[in-house]
Amino acid sequence: MTDDNLALVTKRLDAMRGLTANWDGYHANVIDPAVIESVAGFCRELPADTGAPYVVPIGNGTVQLEWHDGPKLLEMEFESPTVIVYLKWHPEAGVCEEGLIPATDIAGAAELLVWFRPPQTIPPHQGDNDDHAAMVRDYRRLLDDEAEWKRIRAEQLGLFTFL
Repeated sequence: MTDDNLALVTKRLDAMRGLTANWDGYHANVIDPAVIESVAGFCRELPADTGAPYVVPIGNGTVQLEWHDGPKLLEMEFESPTVIVYLKWHPEAGVCEEGLIPATDIAGAAELLVWFRPPQTIPPHQGDNDDHAAMVRDYRRLLDDEAEWKRIRAEQLGLFTFL
C-alpha cells in the first residue's frame, strides 16, 4: 500500500481508538485495540499497488476493510487479531465466496486483492474527518447501508435473517 493510502487507513484506525461503548447507538462494543493493531500491521505489509479500503468499525468490536467497485466488492473482517473472514462478491459474475485466512497470510490477501483490483484512493467521510460526532454519524450511515445490503443479499441467496 502506498504511503498516502496507508496514511488514510491509519487515520481511520486512529479515530476508531476513540470510539466508546454504544458508539453506534445500537449497543456496539468498543473496538478491540488488538484488532486495530492487527489491521494496521496487515495494511503495512500489503503490496504497494493495493488501493486504500474503506475502514469500517463493526458493532461487535472488530474492524472490516472493504473495497467497492460498482456491484463488485471484497470484504475482510478481522474477527480477532489473528483471523480474517473474507467475502468476494460480484453478483453479475456469479461470484459469492466466503472463507477464512490467518491475519498473517499476506500472500492469501494479495490473491484476493488481485481478484478485486481496487481503485487507488477512497472518498473522504462526509463532514469533518476530525470531528468525532461526524465520524460516528458516517459510521451509523454505513451500518444502516450494510444492514440493507445484507437483507438484499439474504433474499438473493434465499436465506432469511433477522437484522
